[in-house]
Amino acid sequence: MLLKNKTAVVTGCNRGIGKKILEVFSANGATVFACVRNIDEEFKSFLNELKQKFNNQIIPIQFDLNDEKKIKNEFKLISSLFNKLKLVNKKFTYLSIGMSNDYKLAINEGGNMIRVGSRIFGER
Repeated sequence: MLLKNKTAVVTGCNRGIGKKILEVFSANGATVFACVRNIDEEFKSFLNELKQKFNNQIIPIQFDLNDEKKIKNEFKLISSLFNKLKLVNKKFTYLSIGMSNDYKLAINEGGNMIRVGSRIFGER
């Protein structure tokens, strides 16, 4: 198990690349903080499948992207976790939080890798 005794924070865990990363990290034994916009029944079912299949710990975190105060609090939580991880492993150097619409909040909370693709390329 490549990631046993390791912890990861993964965003966008209910679809696309984020969902696949969650699955691969779970298969390799990581404890995963799984961030999503909505914790719906489909996502809960997916988490249960992963937990049964790989027997790892997955902690779902819901981000309400319509509430700036909640976004800021979630960024603070992730930043706090990141800072604790940095104490254990100096290789933790990048905190990727925030996107085009909330990058200023992310920077204020310690984010140093921001995804701003929709500002550059437009909405999907």
